[in-house]
Amino acid sequence: MCYNYRIMLKVKTIEAAIYQYRGNVTKVAESLGVRRTTISNRVVKSDTLKKALDTARNQRNDAVKDVLYEAAVLDKNITAAIFIAKTRMGWRETNITKHTGKIIMSWADDDGDND
Repeated sequence: MCYNYRIMLKVKTIEAAIYQYRGNVTKVAESLGVRRTTISNRVVKSDTLKKALDTARNQRNDAVKDVLYEAAVLDKNITAAIFIAKTRMGWRETNITKHTGKIIMSWADDDGDND
């Protein structure tokens, strides 16, 4: 890996790789023959690359949401439906115990009896 090569990487080249690998910085770095930290450092310094990374990751997340939704609704996958209900609809598992009787409380003194 040549130091000069890392410097010569153009923003457009990195940006294209970010979109190609849907924001996976490790794969971007591998495809360009540089370290992951090189790409991360370039992203920090470039608003264009920050935006590209954010957009690519959002597109990746949207693709996952689409697959999950199709599994839940079209394929009637119960696990996927429950996951969506919990994460997107605010459903949650609860364990509520309701007491319907009378509560009697007493305290024992130091010698163990209740008087």
